[in-house]
Amino acid sequence: MSPPESSQESPQIADDITRLAEASPAAPRGFPDVPPAIPDFELLRRIGQGSYGEVWLARNVLGDYRAIKIVYRQTFESDRPFEREFDGIKRFEPISRSHESQVDILHVGRGAGYFYYVMELADDAAEPRVESSELRVESSAPTGVPTQLSTLNPLNYSPRTLRSELQRRGRLPFEECLNVALKLTTALAHLHQHGLVHRDVKPSNIIFVNGIPKLADIGLVARADATLSFVGTEGFLPPEGPGKPQADIYSLGKVFYEMCTGRDRQAFPELPTDVDGVSEPESMAELNEVIVKACDADVRRRYKSAEEMHADLVVIQAGKSLLRARVVERRLALLTKMGVAGIALTALLAAGYFYQQRQTRVAKRLTMQLQVQSGIRLLEDGDAPGALLWFSEALAGAESFLTAEEKEAHRFRLGAVLGECPRLLHALPHPREDVGPKVTISRDGPAS
Repeated sequence: MSPPESSQESPQIADDITRLAEASPAAPRGFPDVPPAIPDFELLRRIGQGSYGEVWLARNVLGDYRAIKIVYRQTFESDRPFEREFDGIKRFEPISRSHESQVDILHVGRGAGYFYYVMELADDAAEPRVESSELRVESSAPTGVPTQLSTLNPLNYSPRTLRSELQRRGRLPFEECLNVALKLTTALAHLHQHGLVHRDVKPSNIIFVNGIPKLADIGLVARADATLSFVGTEGFLPPEGPGKPQADIYSLGKVFYEMCTGRDRQAFPELPTDVDGVSEPESMAELNEVIVKACDADVRRRYKSAEEMHADLVVIQAGKSLLRARVVERRLALLTKMGVAGIALTALLAAGYFYQQRQTRVAKRLTMQLQVQSGIRLLEDGDAPGALLWFSEALAGAESFLTAEEKEAHRFRLGAVLGECPRLLHALPHPREDVGPKVTISRDGPAS
Protein backbone atom coordinates (compact mmCIF):
# COMPACT_ATOMS: atom_id res chain seq x y z
CA MET A 1 0.00 0.00 0.00
CA SER A 2 1.32 3.44 -0.84
CA PRO A 3 2.51 5.55 2.08
CA PRO A 4 0.66 8.81 2.69
CA GLU A 5 2.05 11.82 0.87
CA SER A 6 1.83 14.12 3.88
CA SER A 7 4.02 13.49 6.94
CA GLN A 8 1.64 15.40 9.23
CA GLU A 9 -1.45 13.23 9.23
CA SER A 10 -3.99 13.27 12.04
CA PRO A 11 -4.11 10.18 14.27
CA GLN A 12 -7.62 9.47 12.95
CA ILE A 13 -6.38 9.30 9.35
CA ALA A 14 -3.49 7.09 10.37
CA ASP A 15 -5.90 4.77 12.19
CA ASP A 16 -8.13 4.67 9.11
CA ILE A 17 -5.21 3.66 6.91
CA THR A 18 -4.21 0.95 9.37
CA ARG A 19 -7.75 -0.49 9.45
CA LEU A 20 -7.96 -0.34 5.64
CA ALA A 21 -4.68 -2.22 5.33
CA GLU A 22 -6.06 -4.92 7.60
CA ALA A 23 -9.40 -5.03 5.73
CA SER A 24 -7.84 -5.20 2.29
CA PRO A 25 -7.72 -8.78 0.94
CA ALA A 26 -4.42 -10.43 0.14
CA ALA A 27 -2.94 -9.82 -3.29
CA PRO A 28 -4.11 -12.33 -5.91
CA ARG A 29 -1.61 -14.86 -7.19
CA GLY A 30 0.73 -13.30 -9.73
CA PHE A 31 0.28 -9.79 -8.35
CA PRO A 32 2.83 -8.12 -6.04
CA ASP A 33 2.02 -8.22 -2.33
CA VAL A 34 2.58 -4.47 -2.09
CA PRO A 35 1.29 -2.22 -4.91
CA PRO A 36 3.54 0.49 -6.32
CA ALA A 37 3.37 4.04 -5.01
CA ILE A 38 1.08 6.26 -7.07
CA PRO A 39 2.05 9.97 -6.95
CA ASP A 40 -0.43 12.19 -5.08
CA PHE A 41 -2.62 9.24 -4.09
CA GLU A 42 -3.02 6.90 -1.15
CA LEU A 43 -4.07 3.39 -2.13
CA LEU A 44 -6.59 2.48 0.56
CA ARG A 45 -8.11 -0.87 -0.32
CA ARG A 46 -8.24 -3.35 -3.17
CA ILE A 47 -11.81 -3.31 -4.54
CA GLY A 48 -11.48 -5.31 -7.75
CA GLN A 49 -9.20 -7.48 -9.79
CA GLY A 50 -8.95 -9.02 -13.25
CA SER A 51 -6.62 -11.20 -15.28
CA TYR A 52 -4.02 -8.48 -15.77
CA GLY A 53 -4.47 -5.99 -12.97
CA GLU A 54 -6.24 -4.83 -9.84
CA VAL A 55 -8.42 -1.87 -8.91
CA TRP A 56 -7.79 0.15 -5.77
CA LEU A 57 -9.87 2.60 -3.84
CA ALA A 58 -7.64 5.65 -3.58
CA ARG A 59 -7.69 9.12 -2.04
CA ASN A 60 -5.90 12.14 -3.50
CA VAL A 61 -4.17 14.95 -1.64
CA LEU A 62 -7.45 16.90 -1.48
CA GLY A 63 -9.24 14.02 0.16
CA ASP A 64 -11.30 13.02 -2.88
CA TYR A 65 -11.84 9.35 -3.62
CA ARG A 66 -10.95 7.78 -6.95
CA ALA A 67 -10.51 4.31 -8.44
CA ILE A 68 -7.06 3.40 -9.74
CA LYS A 69 -6.38 0.38 -11.89
CA ILE A 70 -2.83 -0.98 -12.00
CA VAL A 71 -1.90 -3.31 -14.86
CA TYR A 72 1.25 -5.38 -14.32
CA ARG A 73 3.70 -6.51 -16.97
CA GLN A 74 4.34 -9.81 -15.15
CA THR A 75 0.75 -10.95 -15.80
CA PHE A 76 1.45 -11.07 -19.57
CA GLU A 77 3.49 -13.67 -21.42
CA SER A 78 5.47 -11.04 -23.31
CA ASP A 79 5.92 -7.31 -23.80
CA ARG A 80 3.73 -7.19 -26.91
CA PRO A 81 0.28 -7.79 -25.30
CA PHE A 82 1.28 -5.56 -22.36
CA GLU A 83 2.14 -2.72 -24.74
CA ARG A 84 -1.04 -3.37 -26.69
CA GLU A 85 -3.12 -2.85 -23.54
CA PHE A 86 -1.25 0.37 -22.81
CA ASP A 87 -1.86 1.52 -26.37
CA GLY A 88 -5.59 0.87 -25.89
CA ILE A 89 -5.79 3.03 -22.77
CA LYS A 90 -3.81 5.81 -24.51
CA ARG A 91 -6.33 5.82 -27.32
CA PHE A 92 -9.32 5.72 -24.99
CA GLU A 93 -8.21 8.42 -22.54
CA PRO A 94 -8.84 11.40 -24.88
CA ILE A 95 -12.40 10.26 -25.73
CA SER A 96 -13.40 8.93 -22.31
CA ARG A 97 -14.72 12.28 -21.10
CA SER A 98 -16.70 13.04 -24.28
CA HIS A 99 -19.57 10.63 -23.55
CA GLU A 100 -21.61 10.40 -20.37
CA SER A 101 -21.67 6.60 -20.36
CA GLN A 102 -17.92 6.11 -20.72
CA VAL A 103 -16.01 5.97 -17.47
CA ASP A 104 -13.86 9.11 -17.16
CA ILE A 105 -10.10 8.54 -17.26
CA LEU A 106 -8.56 11.36 -15.21
CA HIS A 107 -4.88 10.46 -15.46
CA VAL A 108 -2.60 7.80 -16.96
CA GLY A 109 0.84 6.98 -15.59
CA ARG A 110 3.57 4.41 -16.01
CA GLY A 111 6.29 2.88 -13.89
CA ALA A 112 8.78 0.03 -13.99
CA GLY A 113 6.81 -3.09 -14.88
CA TYR A 114 3.33 -1.55 -14.71
CA PHE A 115 1.04 1.23 -15.87
CA TYR A 116 -1.96 2.69 -14.13
CA TYR A 117 -4.89 4.98 -14.75
CA VAL A 118 -7.06 7.02 -12.43
CA MET A 119 -10.83 6.83 -12.89
CA GLU A 120 -13.90 8.41 -11.41
CA LEU A 121 -15.26 6.30 -8.60
CA ALA A 122 -18.45 4.28 -8.92
CA ASP A 123 -21.35 4.91 -6.56
CA ASP A 124 -21.33 3.00 -3.31
CA ALA A 125 -23.47 -0.12 -3.67
CA ALA A 126 -24.52 0.20 -0.03
CA GLU A 127 -25.85 3.74 -0.46
CA PRO A 128 -29.15 4.73 -2.09
CA ARG A 129 -29.04 6.38 -5.50
CA VAL A 130 -28.11 10.05 -5.26
CA GLU A 131 -30.30 12.51 -7.15
CA SER A 132 -28.72 15.25 -9.26
CA SER A 133 -29.85 17.91 -6.75
CA GLU A 134 -27.59 16.32 -4.12
CA LEU A 135 -24.45 16.48 -6.26
CA ARG A 136 -21.68 19.01 -6.26
CA VAL A 137 -18.74 19.55 -8.60
CA GLU A 138 -15.28 19.00 -7.23
CA SER A 139 -12.82 21.72 -8.04
CA SER A 140 -10.01 19.15 -7.88
CA ALA A 141 -11.35 17.15 -10.81
CA PRO A 142 -9.95 18.39 -14.14
CA THR A 143 -13.24 17.74 -15.94
CA GLY A 144 -15.61 18.75 -13.18
CA VAL A 145 -16.50 15.27 -11.94
CA PRO A 146 -19.68 15.31 -9.78
CA THR A 147 -19.49 13.54 -6.43
CA GLN A 148 -21.80 12.82 -3.52
CA LEU A 149 -22.13 15.22 -0.62
CA SER A 150 -22.16 12.36 1.85
CA THR A 151 -18.81 11.17 3.16
CA LEU A 152 -17.81 7.80 1.76
CA ASN A 153 -16.80 5.17 4.26
CA PRO A 154 -13.76 3.45 2.67
CA LEU A 155 -14.00 0.52 5.06
CA ASN A 156 -17.44 -0.49 3.79
CA TYR A 157 -17.31 0.80 0.25
CA SER A 158 -18.05 -1.52 -2.66
CA PRO A 159 -18.65 -0.28 -6.23
CA ARG A 160 -22.19 -0.21 -7.51
CA THR A 161 -22.22 -2.28 -10.67
CA LEU A 162 -24.98 -3.81 -12.76
CA ARG A 163 -23.92 -7.17 -11.30
CA SER A 164 -24.40 -5.93 -7.73
CA GLU A 165 -27.81 -4.50 -8.70
CA LEU A 166 -28.94 -7.82 -10.21
CA GLN A 167 -27.69 -9.75 -7.19
CA ARG A 168 -29.53 -7.42 -4.85
CA ARG A 169 -32.76 -6.86 -6.80
CA GLY A 170 -33.10 -9.59 -9.41
CA ARG A 171 -34.43 -8.57 -12.82
CA LEU A 172 -34.97 -4.86 -13.28
CA PRO A 173 -38.24 -3.10 -14.22
CA PHE A 174 -38.88 -2.41 -17.90
CA GLU A 175 -38.29 1.36 -17.77
CA GLU A 176 -34.97 0.91 -16.00
CA CYS A 177 -33.90 -1.81 -18.44
CA LEU A 178 -34.76 0.43 -21.38
CA ASN A 179 -32.92 3.45 -19.97
CA VAL A 180 -29.78 1.43 -19.23
CA ALA A 181 -29.93 -0.18 -22.67
CA LEU A 182 -30.28 3.18 -24.44
CA LYS A 183 -27.28 4.66 -22.63
CA LEU A 184 -25.02 1.63 -23.09
CA THR A 185 -25.75 1.28 -26.81
CA THR A 186 -24.74 4.91 -27.34
CA ALA A 187 -21.58 4.31 -25.28
CA LEU A 188 -20.69 1.26 -27.36
CA ALA A 189 -21.43 3.14 -30.59
CA HIS A 190 -19.18 5.97 -29.39
CA LEU A 191 -16.37 3.50 -28.68
CA HIS A 192 -16.72 1.78 -32.07
CA GLN A 193 -16.84 5.10 -33.93
CA HIS A 194 -13.34 5.79 -32.64
CA GLY A 195 -12.03 2.45 -33.90
CA LEU A 196 -11.98 0.77 -30.46
CA VAL A 197 -13.62 -2.37 -29.07
CA HIS A 198 -14.27 -3.26 -25.43
CA ARG A 199 -13.83 -7.07 -25.56
CA ASP A 200 -15.34 -7.84 -22.15
CA VAL A 201 -18.81 -6.29 -21.82
CA LYS A 202 -20.57 -7.89 -18.83
CA PRO A 203 -22.63 -6.73 -15.81
CA SER A 204 -19.63 -6.48 -13.47
CA ASN A 205 -17.93 -4.15 -15.97
CA ILE A 206 -20.87 -1.74 -16.02
CA ILE A 207 -20.70 0.72 -13.12
CA PHE A 208 -23.03 3.47 -11.96
CA VAL A 209 -21.64 6.94 -11.37
CA ASN A 210 -24.21 9.32 -9.89
CA GLY A 211 -26.85 6.89 -11.12
CA ILE A 212 -25.60 6.86 -14.75
CA PRO A 213 -24.56 3.45 -16.17
CA LYS A 214 -21.08 3.46 -17.67
CA LEU A 215 -18.82 0.99 -19.47
CA ALA A 216 -15.89 0.20 -17.19
CA ASP A 217 -12.81 -2.09 -17.07
CA ILE A 218 -11.33 -0.13 -19.92
CA GLY A 219 -8.07 -2.05 -19.57
CA LEU A 220 -9.34 -4.45 -22.22
CA VAL A 221 -10.18 -1.73 -24.76
CA ALA A 222 -8.13 -2.09 -27.93
CA ARG A 223 -8.10 -1.12 -31.60
CA ALA A 224 -10.71 -2.94 -33.64
CA ASP A 225 -8.09 -3.81 -36.28
CA ALA A 226 -5.47 -5.10 -33.82
CA THR A 227 -4.36 -8.72 -33.50
CA LEU A 228 -5.77 -9.48 -30.08
CA SER A 229 -5.31 -12.13 -27.46
CA PHE A 230 -8.41 -14.18 -26.66
CA VAL A 231 -9.99 -12.43 -23.67
CA GLY A 232 -13.50 -12.18 -22.33
CA THR A 233 -15.94 -14.04 -20.12
CA GLU A 234 -17.63 -17.33 -20.95
CA GLY A 235 -21.26 -16.92 -21.86
CA PHE A 236 -20.79 -13.33 -22.98
CA LEU A 237 -18.43 -14.26 -25.82
CA PRO A 238 -19.91 -14.83 -29.29
CA PRO A 239 -19.11 -18.01 -31.25
CA GLU A 240 -16.60 -16.16 -33.44
CA GLY A 241 -14.70 -14.83 -30.40
CA PRO A 242 -13.97 -11.25 -29.21
CA GLY A 243 -12.23 -8.38 -30.92
CA LYS A 244 -14.82 -7.01 -33.37
CA PRO A 245 -17.66 -4.48 -32.87
CA GLN A 246 -20.33 -7.12 -33.46
CA ALA A 247 -18.76 -9.27 -30.74
CA ASP A 248 -19.32 -6.37 -28.31
CA ILE A 249 -22.94 -6.17 -29.51
CA TYR A 250 -23.41 -9.88 -28.74
CA SER A 251 -21.97 -9.40 -25.24
CA LEU A 252 -24.19 -6.38 -24.61
CA GLY A 253 -27.21 -8.41 -25.73
CA LYS A 254 -26.36 -11.03 -23.10
CA VAL A 255 -26.09 -8.26 -20.50
CA PHE A 256 -29.58 -7.08 -21.45
CA TYR A 257 -30.83 -10.68 -21.22
CA GLU A 258 -29.64 -10.98 -17.60
CA MET A 259 -30.94 -7.51 -16.77
CA CYS A 260 -34.42 -8.10 -18.24
CA THR A 261 -34.98 -11.72 -17.20
CA GLY A 262 -32.90 -12.10 -14.04
CA ARG A 263 -31.55 -15.36 -15.49
CA ASP A 264 -27.95 -16.37 -16.11
CA ARG A 265 -26.64 -15.66 -19.62
CA GLN A 266 -26.03 -19.40 -20.10
CA ALA A 267 -29.82 -19.91 -20.01
CA PHE A 268 -30.34 -17.77 -23.13
CA PRO A 269 -32.78 -17.74 -24.91
CA GLU A 270 -35.10 -19.16 -22.21
CA LEU A 271 -37.56 -16.68 -20.75
CA PRO A 272 -38.93 -16.44 -17.19
CA THR A 273 -41.76 -18.88 -16.51
CA ASP A 274 -43.45 -16.62 -13.94
CA VAL A 275 -44.96 -14.22 -16.44
CA ASP A 276 -47.19 -12.73 -13.73
CA GLY A 277 -44.09 -11.49 -11.94
CA VAL A 278 -42.79 -9.60 -14.99
CA SER A 279 -43.62 -5.92 -15.01
CA GLU A 280 -45.10 -4.84 -18.33
CA PRO A 281 -44.71 -8.24 -20.08
CA GLU A 282 -45.64 -6.83 -23.50
CA SER A 283 -42.91 -4.21 -23.26
CA MET A 284 -40.43 -6.81 -22.07
CA ALA A 285 -41.35 -8.92 -25.10
CA GLU A 286 -40.40 -5.94 -27.27
CA LEU A 287 -37.02 -5.70 -25.53
CA ASN A 288 -36.55 -9.43 -25.98
CA GLU A 289 -36.81 -8.90 -29.75
CA VAL A 290 -33.73 -6.66 -29.53
CA ILE A 291 -31.91 -9.17 -27.32
CA VAL A 292 -32.57 -12.10 -29.67
CA LYS A 293 -31.21 -10.20 -32.66
CA ALA A 294 -28.17 -8.94 -30.76
CA CYS A 295 -27.34 -12.46 -29.55
CA ASP A 296 -27.83 -14.28 -32.85
CA ALA A 297 -25.07 -16.87 -33.23
CA ASP A 298 -24.91 -16.05 -36.95
CA VAL A 299 -23.05 -12.75 -37.19
CA ARG A 300 -24.77 -12.06 -40.54
CA ARG A 301 -28.17 -11.86 -38.81
CA ARG A 302 -26.90 -9.88 -35.83
CA TYR A 303 -27.10 -6.10 -35.57
CA LYS A 304 -24.55 -4.57 -37.91
CA SER A 305 -23.76 -1.75 -35.47
CA ALA A 306 -24.58 -0.44 -32.01
CA GLU A 307 -26.35 2.50 -33.71
CA GLU A 308 -28.76 0.06 -35.38
CA MET A 309 -29.42 -1.59 -32.03
CA HIS A 310 -30.00 1.80 -30.41
CA ALA A 311 -32.45 2.75 -33.17
CA ASP A 312 -34.65 -0.26 -32.35
CA LEU A 313 -34.62 0.71 -28.68
CA VAL A 314 -35.74 4.21 -29.62
CA VAL A 315 -38.69 2.65 -31.49
CA ILE A 316 -39.69 0.86 -28.27
CA GLN A 317 -39.18 4.03 -26.23
CA ALA A 318 -41.55 5.85 -28.60
CA GLY A 319 -44.27 3.33 -27.76
CA LYS A 320 -44.23 1.63 -31.14
CA SER A 321 -44.20 -2.14 -31.60
CA LEU A 322 -40.93 -3.57 -32.78
CA LEU A 323 -42.55 -7.01 -32.96
CA ARG A 324 -45.14 -5.79 -35.48
CA ALA A 325 -42.43 -4.04 -37.44
CA ARG A 326 -40.49 -7.31 -37.56
CA VAL A 327 -43.57 -9.16 -38.86
CA VAL A 328 -43.98 -6.57 -41.61
CA GLU A 329 -40.27 -6.84 -42.46
CA ARG A 330 -40.49 -10.64 -42.70
CA ARG A 331 -43.56 -10.45 -44.90
CA LEU A 332 -41.92 -7.92 -47.17
CA ALA A 333 -38.83 -10.12 -47.33
CA LEU A 334 -41.02 -13.10 -48.24
CA LEU A 335 -42.87 -11.10 -50.88
CA THR A 336 -39.57 -9.85 -52.20
CA LYS A 337 -38.28 -13.40 -52.43
CA MET A 338 -41.47 -14.46 -54.16
CA GLY A 339 -41.21 -11.50 -56.48
CA VAL A 340 -37.62 -12.33 -57.28
CA ALA A 341 -38.61 -15.96 -57.87
CA GLY A 342 -41.45 -14.81 -60.14
CA ILE A 343 -39.13 -12.56 -62.07
CA ALA A 344 -36.63 -15.38 -62.37
CA LEU A 345 -39.35 -17.77 -63.60
CA THR A 346 -40.62 -15.20 -66.09
CA ALA A 347 -37.10 -14.62 -67.31
CA LEU A 348 -36.58 -18.36 -67.63
CA LEU A 349 -39.80 -18.80 -69.58
CA ALA A 350 -38.99 -15.83 -71.75
CA ALA A 351 -35.52 -17.21 -72.40
CA GLY A 352 -37.06 -20.57 -73.32
CA TYR A 353 -39.58 -18.88 -75.59
CA PHE A 354 -36.98 -16.81 -77.39
CA TYR A 355 -34.68 -19.83 -77.65
CA GLN A 356 -37.52 -21.84 -79.19
CA GLN A 357 -38.30 -19.02 -81.59
CA ARG A 358 -34.68 -18.83 -82.61
CA GLN A 359 -34.47 -22.57 -83.12
CA THR A 360 -37.66 -22.44 -85.23
CA ARG A 361 -36.18 -19.72 -87.44
CA VAL A 362 -32.98 -21.71 -87.82
CA ALA A 363 -34.96 -24.81 -88.82
CA LYS A 364 -37.09 -22.84 -91.30
CA ARG A 365 -34.05 -21.24 -92.85
CA LEU A 366 -32.36 -24.62 -93.18
CA THR A 367 -35.50 -26.05 -94.83
CA MET A 368 -35.62 -23.11 -97.20
CA GLN A 369 -31.99 -23.64 -98.18
CA LEU A 370 -32.63 -27.34 -98.90
CA GLN A 371 -35.71 -26.47 -100.97
CA VAL A 372 -33.74 -23.91 -102.98
CA GLN A 373 -30.93 -26.40 -103.57
CA SER A 374 -33.46 -29.01 -104.78
CA GLY A 375 -34.95 -26.46 -107.18
CA ILE A 376 -31.52 -25.54 -108.53
CA ARG A 377 -30.70 -29.20 -109.22
CA LEU A 378 -33.98 -29.68 -111.12
CA LEU A 379 -33.40 -26.49 -113.05
CA GLU A 380 -29.93 -27.74 -114.06
CA ASP A 381 -31.60 -30.99 -115.24
CA GLY A 382 -34.00 -28.97 -117.43
CA ASP A 383 -37.03 -29.52 -115.24
CA ALA A 384 -38.16 -25.92 -114.92
CA PRO A 385 -41.68 -26.78 -113.65
CA GLY A 386 -40.25 -29.00 -110.92
CA ALA A 387 -37.76 -26.29 -109.95
CA LEU A 388 -40.57 -23.73 -109.85
CA LEU A 389 -42.43 -25.89 -107.29
CA TRP A 390 -39.42 -26.04 -104.91
CA PHE A 391 -38.71 -22.31 -105.21
CA SER A 392 -42.38 -21.52 -104.44
CA GLU A 393 -42.33 -23.76 -101.36
CA ALA A 394 -39.11 -22.11 -100.15
CA LEU A 395 -40.59 -18.62 -100.42
CA ALA A 396 -43.88 -19.59 -98.72
CA GLY A 397 -42.19 -21.31 -95.74
CA ALA A 398 -39.60 -18.61 -95.02
CA GLU A 399 -41.46 -15.40 -95.88
CA SER A 400 -42.14 -14.61 -92.18
CA PHE A 401 -38.46 -14.05 -91.31
CA LEU A 402 -36.92 -13.04 -94.68
CA THR A 403 -35.79 -9.49 -95.16
CA ALA A 404 -37.31 -7.39 -97.92
CA GLU A 405 -34.15 -7.83 -100.00
CA GLU A 406 -34.27 -11.62 -99.58
CA LYS A 407 -37.94 -11.77 -100.54
CA GLU A 408 -37.24 -9.69 -103.68
CA ALA A 409 -34.40 -12.04 -104.69
CA HIS A 410 -36.69 -15.07 -104.33
CA ARG A 411 -39.42 -13.46 -106.42
CA PHE A 412 -36.89 -12.58 -109.13
CA ARG A 413 -35.76 -16.22 -109.21
CA LEU A 414 -39.38 -17.40 -109.48
CA GLY A 415 -40.03 -15.05 -112.37
CA ALA A 416 -36.95 -16.24 -114.26
CA VAL A 417 -37.83 -19.90 -113.81
CA LEU A 418 -41.44 -19.25 -114.75
CA GLY A 419 -40.21 -17.84 -118.04
CA GLU A 420 -38.50 -21.14 -118.82
CA CYS A 421 -41.67 -23.20 -118.31
CA PRO A 422 -43.89 -24.29 -121.41
CA ARG A 423 -47.19 -22.47 -121.77
CA LEU A 424 -50.62 -23.66 -122.97
CA LEU A 425 -51.35 -21.37 -125.96
CA HIS A 426 -54.96 -22.38 -126.96
CA ALA A 427 -57.66 -24.81 -125.86
CA LEU A 428 -60.72 -25.91 -127.96
CA PRO A 429 -63.93 -26.83 -126.18
CA HIS A 430 -65.47 -30.28 -126.99
CA PRO A 431 -68.34 -32.21 -125.53
CA ARG A 432 -67.19 -34.26 -122.63
CA GLU A 433 -67.86 -37.63 -124.25
CA ASP A 434 -65.83 -36.66 -127.35
CA VAL A 435 -62.71 -35.64 -125.53
CA GLY A 436 -59.71 -37.90 -126.15
CA PRO A 437 -59.05 -40.57 -128.81
CA LYS A 438 -60.70 -43.92 -128.62
CA VAL A 439 -58.02 -46.62 -128.60
CA THR A 440 -58.44 -50.34 -128.59
CA ILE A 441 -55.55 -52.41 -127.25
CA SER A 442 -55.10 -56.04 -128.17
CA ARG A 443 -52.64 -58.58 -126.97
CA ASP A 444 -51.09 -58.69 -130.44
CA GLY A 445 -50.53 -54.96 -130.69
CA PRO A 446 -52.43 -51.96 -131.79
CA ALA A 447 -55.27 -52.53 -134.21
CA SER A 448 -55.04 -50.97 -137.61
